[in-house]
Amino acid sequence: SAWMIETKTVAPKDADKIVKTLEVDVRDVPRGYIGKNSLMILDLLSTNNWVRPVYFAVTVPEENYVNLDKYFQVEGLAYRVVPVLDDDQAVSGRVNTDAMYENMVNKFRWGGIDEGEVYLDETIMRMCINYRNNFVRLSNELLKEGKKEKARIALKTVYDALPPENVPYNYWSTMLAEACYNAGLTEEANTIMEQLGDNSIEELRYYYSQKSKFQKGNSDEIQMKLATLQRVYEISMRKGQEELAKKYEQELMGFIGRMQQQSPAN
Repeated sequence: SAWMIETKTVAPKDADKIVKTLEVDVRDVPRGYIGKNSLMILDLLSTNNWVRPVYFAVTVPEENYVNLDKYFQVEGLAYRVVPVLDDDQAVSGRVNTDAMYENMVNKFRWGGIDEGEVYLDETIMRMCINYRNNFVRLSNELLKEGKKEKARIALKTVYDALPPENVPYNYWSTMLAEACYNAGLTEEANTIMEQLGDNSIEELRYYYSQKSKFQKGNSDEIQMKLATLQRVYEISMRKGQEELAKKYEQELMGFIGRMQQQSPAN
């Protein structure tokens, strides 16, 4: 344990959580076999003795985790392999809020995405949405630890770094709005919700004004916009934003009715 603390692999507060052995069952890995890349990782872990940190990027496919994800620790946009078992494996990685906050709020630079109008291709846009979701996760963990002011700073940082003018809100941004409500940033949350709600209504009206053939070809988009509008309504109700909920309730019910009567699949 002392060696883990000395190499800064594990924080002193987690010393009692260090496991004696990393148990990695390779019998049920995805695809049914282990490639040379996975063997290299296992060899590195067995010989490195925690001298240097070992990371997986958050964008690495799960089939490349070699079942190590129960030992992942999130420190920003990467998972660090540590000898501490993740208690909640519903989402990959236990969050090291100190390291993640320092990296994402104080160290990371965003390459001018926040400066004027810039073009982001599909790949970069997906990455930006991924970054935004990681800020949400950081904020939620900070709130669990009672660090409300740090959670607020994290949420304000992501808004400034990835403004909606360049990285438009989508369905997953409802999580950002909910995090803002939880952190007491009600005005910011309502702004996100209204942008999501208004955009969903505008696009749904357009889709349903077209012929059934066009609707059928865009059924996935219609479903996503309807799901977004429903989430906006549900969250606003749950967070006591009755005025906001009332604004979207009638529109939501109307679109659900139209979907049932005029399915794009027909």
